Amino acid sequence: MVAGLLALSCAWLVELEIPVSRAIAVGAIFLVIGFTMFTTYAGTQINTTDPSFRQYRALVGIKRGEWEPLHAVSSIQLLTTEQSFQTLPDGIHPSLSGKVKEYIVLVLGDHDQEVILQLNYQRKSRAKKVAQQLAEQLNVALVEG
Repeated sequence: MVAGLLALSCAWLVELEIPVSRAIAVGAIFLVIGFTMFTTYAGTQINTTDPSFRQYRALVGIKRGEWEPLHAVSSIQLLTTEQSFQTLPDGIHPSLSGKVKEYIVLVLGDHDQEVILQLNYQRKSRAKKVAQQLAEQLNVALVEG
């Protein structure tokens, strides 16, 4: 999006050998591409009144994804995982290393504790809030561990 604004402003700020209409066209194209990239995202939507969920992709705010039934839920589980990572930018020498924590909310079904839905979060507070809301709205137990 910044590239589009830059291309549009160059036509008036700098004397170029190209026609102004071409600079405007290039700027408009980059603005559209930037706007589309900025407003595209993915997520999960859960409907607790008619137990169902969907994994969706949104483009300019329009969500697309098929609704699936949320079969008998036995519990909500909140897990914490920690992974070590190390980067090797040149393939030999490590430059960065550390640990990353991820908080996972699992929606478990009645059938052998099958995982119906998995939601991953970077912040513990957000994962805990979502897990508590789901457990309350679906009227099931919240298991932390």
